[in-house]
Amino acid sequence: MIQLRIVTIEGVKFSGKVGQVTLPTGAGEITVLPNHIPLISQLNAGTLRTKGGEEGEQAFIIGKGVLEVRKGSNVVVLTDECKSSSPSTSSG
Repeated sequence: MIQLRIVTIEGVKFSGKVGQVTLPTGAGEITVLPNHIPLISQLNAGTLRTKGGEEGEQAFIIGKGVLEVRKGSNVVVLTDECKSSSPSTSSG
């Protein structure tokens, strides 16, 4: 599992365990799986999607930002904005 945190200037918008996360980067869409190599990337505005998490599939509309994939399956998304587009999610 991946420990995912989505953070905006207003604070943490999401923190939880997911099986994978798909994000819009400057080089195109990427999917991060557990034990991914460490990575830092620019994020474009778009849809961040998760699968295999405690709350099932989720989607968030994010602004521009930065992605950091850390050792130990930790992923941090720093973004201008984040709104949930999943009806089952109260985060955002």
